[in-house]
Amino acid sequence: MNSIPLSIVGRLFAKPVLLTIDNTGVTIENEKSTQQIKWNDLTAPPAFESGLSGQKITFATSREHFQFAMMAYNSEHYFKEYCQQHWLDANVQQLEQLLNKIAQLVSQRFLRQSSVITIQQLAQQEHKRWFPWSNSAQCAQPLSRKLALLDKYAQWDNILTQYFQAQYLQTQLTKYQLFFDRVETNPLTDKQRRACIIDDDNNLLLAGAGTGKTSVMVGRAGYLVASQQANYQDILLLAYGRKAAQEMDERIQDKLATNQMKASTFHSLGLSIIAQVEGTKPRLSIFATDLKAKINWVEGCIERCINSNSEYRDHVLTYFSEQLNQRNPHTHHSSKRAADFITLTGTGHFTVLAELLTQLISLYKGTFIDKTTVDDHAVAKIIDNAANAAAASNTANEKITENSAQIANILMLLKPIMSCYHHYLRDLGEIDFDDMIAKAITYVESGQFISPWRYLMVDEFQDISEPRARLVKALRDSHKGSSLFAVGDDWQAIYRFSGADLRLTTQFEQYFGFTSQSELDLTFRFNNKIGQVATRFISKNPNQLTKNIKSLSQVNAPAISIIRRAATSANKNTLKEVANGALFDVLEAIQNQARAYKIGSHKKPDKNNSTVTVLLLARNRFQLPSSAAIATISANYPLVNITAQTFHASKGKEADYVIIIGLQNGKHGFPAEKNTPAIVDALLPPMEAFPHAEARRLFYVALTRAKHKVYIIADMGNTSRFIPELINEHDIELDEFSDLKDRKQ
Repeated sequence: MNSIPLSIVGRLFAKPVLLTIDNTGVTIENEKSTQQIKWNDLTAPPAFESGLSGQKITFATSREHFQFAMMAYNSEHYFKEYCQQHWLDANVQQLEQLLNKIAQLVSQRFLRQSSVITIQQLAQQEHKRWFPWSNSAQCAQPLSRKLALLDKYAQWDNILTQYFQAQYLQTQLTKYQLFFDRVETNPLTDKQRRACIIDDDNNLLLAGAGTGKTSVMVGRAGYLVASQQANYQDILLLAYGRKAAQEMDERIQDKLATNQMKASTFHSLGLSIIAQVEGTKPRLSIFATDLKAKINWVEGCIERCINSNSEYRDHVLTYFSEQLNQRNPHTHHSSKRAADFITLTGTGHFTVLAELLTQLISLYKGTFIDKTTVDDHAVAKIIDNAANAAAASNTANEKITENSAQIANILMLLKPIMSCYHHYLRDLGEIDFDDMIAKAITYVESGQFISPWRYLMVDEFQDISEPRARLVKALRDSHKGSSLFAVGDDWQAIYRFSGADLRLTTQFEQYFGFTSQSELDLTFRFNNKIGQVATRFISKNPNQLTKNIKSLSQVNAPAISIIRRAATSANKNTLKEVANGALFDVLEAIQNQARAYKIGSHKKPDKNNSTVTVLLLARNRFQLPSSAAIATISANYPLVNITAQTFHASKGKEADYVIIIGLQNGKHGFPAEKNTPAIVDALLPPMEAFPHAEARRLFYVALTRAKHKVYIIADMGNTSRFIPELINEHDIELDEFSDLKDRKQ
């Protein structure tokens, strides 16, 4: 036992105290008490400082700080190294445990950024215990390597994070090479494999058109199980539509040979969460699937509100009159006369108002009313779509607090209808899709539902709306240590009208937090000549993420061909591309190429089928031939398998050849010269500043459906603004059909 007494000066002027040091710790004795402190409770060895009146000795625990002045002059000489050695012996195990824990975190799994924060905090705390005293301590020399490692960890930077992540990736790539070689029909590419392995807190995979995102979804799920990081029950795979979920299930069953994991839609997920919390499955309203029934109900609700509430009636009339006057000032007087008529008569309000509103809303038909003329339900459709937009953007609950007169006016129109609607569903004990998502969010955020999933995987993320993103975020936060894996392509974001918010992809990390972003940039679908045109075309919008999509298939000749053909007089039910023969010329050209595949040395497009596939695309359904017409046309081209889709419906599809029609100017042209109803547009995610941004992305989707070639039929006397841009700025074919006499414009 070794004691440190007071110095001569201390014995004269200081209160009596005695410090005793042994292998268990430091004991403090004074006139009133005795206190023993163990070595491993001290945050560092005692520090010694010489002074005229004696040595000053200081040390601390996590709760108390001790300082003793006027101690014996020779204290440092006899006790400093002794204290350091005993402190080291008592604390070296804690140091080694921390270093081992860090080694496991950086080697046994992908290093997440949240783990880096934890490591930094722990390393910095331990660093304070060992530094700076260990720099000059003889007893610390045997620990120099460990202390150097601790010093490095305490000063952690991004380079160190990237080093450990890269080291882990390489280890896993080697270890699971055979799995990645065999999980899909063709071996996964290096970037696909890396996307399967990377597992940060949040992961955004930007997957260009045709780059094999589904292969990554399947491969990632299989890898997590193969590497024993998860069971299939730990993985939630979210797809957007029922058909997409079924296709994903079939792919999983085929490639992973398991039925323990099923892809879920957001709606089925919401239904499941509600059922688990409430103990019974909610009944889905017919309005969720029968739009006509819902519109009829909304129309009746509007009528009741107008007839029973003169203030509401006046507000509806004023709002739509103002909207009309903004679009067409010449209608002001007729609107005023109609308003005066309603005021004076006091009867037949709904009939007169509905007729007026039908005229007013006729300016807005198109995007949300898929008819060429306004029908009797126009008002109800506009109101219903506005209510849907409010629900999809959470506007009804949140934007009402914003200082926006426009939003406030719109919500004054919508709130009575929405209130009636919700009361109606509640009285029936039913629920619709929007309520399903909203209620699921409430249950997860309140802790009534605890997520069982550690890995959340979301397909087609660019189509996500704010409420769905909020549900995903809530599920992630509900299960500690879970991660989010989102696959999407902002270049293919084409669903703003249904509430999709592109910013959730382009500003992903701002919404979800720590994120690793990677890309799939090798397309297996379209060749380099299609890719060059499509990439330059879509990249004009600076607000989108920058990508460089490369093509596996390389060709020398242009692979986008424009046939310029003037429209001819025809029956109104006959497509102009049919009437002027352009469609037949293109199909004949494709038929000849199919024949060359069949009899020549080229590989057939489909080894099991002698036909080539053709997608006939247009912006609107009415611009496409009917099924019967396609059957008639197809009879003349036995080597060509023709299907017709709208641009939107073609998302996710592919064909050997694509033929694009219906590219004219005007109300139903492309881009359409029509506006989303203001009452709806104000409630949707913000419109981008770049002109026709979503229409440009939609055209990009159409261009990138083709494997070999895209044919565009254009009437240059009335054509889309995108056609001159393609002709003037891109490497495309303009003369393929120039030998057809009197047909080229």
